[in-house]
Amino acid sequence: MKLYGRICHDLNNLTTETVKVSKPGVSKVHEKYICNQCGNTDQTLFFNYYCHHCNATTTYCRYCINLGKVQSCKAIYIIESERQKSLCKYRLNFELSEQQRHASDKIKQAVLNSEHLLLHAVTGAGKTEMIFEGISVARQNGDNVAVVSPRVDVVKEVYLRLAEAFKDEQIDLMYEGNFGQYNSTFVVATVHQLMRYDSHFDVVIVDEVDAFPLDMDNQLMHTIHKASTLHASHIYLTATPNQQLQAKFTDSQIIKLPARYHGHSLPLPEFQFNAIKETKLNQKLLKLLKKQIEDKRKTFVFFHDISYMKKVFNMYEHYFSKIEYVSSVDSERHEKI
Repeated sequence: MKLYGRICHDLNNLTTETVKVSKPGVSKVHEKYICNQCGNTDQTLFFNYYCHHCNATTTYCRYCINLGKVQSCKAIYIIESERQKSLCKYRLNFELSEQQRHASDKIKQAVLNSEHLLLHAVTGAGKTEMIFEGISVARQNGDNVAVVSPRVDVVKEVYLRLAEAFKDEQIDLMYEGNFGQYNSTFVVATVHQLMRYDSHFDVVIVDEVDAFPLDMDNQLMHTIHKASTLHASHIYLTATPNQQLQAKFTDSQIIKLPARYHGHSLPLPEFQFNAIKETKLNQKLLKLLKKQIEDKRKTFVFFHDISYMKKVFNMYEHYFSKIEYVSSVDSERHEKI
């Protein structure tokens, strides 16, 4: 694996790559700290302590600590990018609808012209399949491509679909705990993982751009730009763009797909109130879950609180042979999902 375009902490990890520039992990500019790994400038997220290695006070960034500590007394190394063309053929098991072809063509042109685009498509419109052609032409030109999302679950699902379509491509899958194994020419990752790169990607496709935490964290949007080349094309995908996001694009840069590819309307959710207590079995919920199993349907029950969820789970697990709970603090979260 080559570390092209990456921010490297240890030169021993390099083989034939070239260092473009070295910097201290944290710099002080006009009496304010800036992290040279993630670009963080929030002064509350920097911490000073006495470093016994250099026998002086040093400063580190807490925002990107999960990617490896960067501090003012140690250098980081930005590695030169590399561009490798590939045939990048893909297989699609169905024919795109007219509106899907229109969106696919617009994305392709945006990629070729290094332009930005917002694809506003209803859930189920087939957004992933619409980016195939854009990815293909980008890789044929030797462009480095990143497909990212704020959510790990979305990243893993999109990766499986891209790996199935682009069988001959070397696609890096990156999220917390899972690292790339190729040369970063075609990456599927959480947005946080782009902090590992600097001016490397020529095309960045952001799925669920309005999802938490991306919609509430300007630093993550900065991360996307920092990992991109100066003239990179950014393609944003969402079913629910807010006004702030739409205002960043002209009308010609927004593609709207109001219908799903098969033409059927979206199913409308039905609201019912039912208080679920953590100390008493709810017969209505129990009956509903049993009916779902009889109909061979899979069911998610979402909770707002982890401890509350566990108590409810303990009551209902005795009634089902296949039932499981999972949360953000679960060490087996990915396996269970």
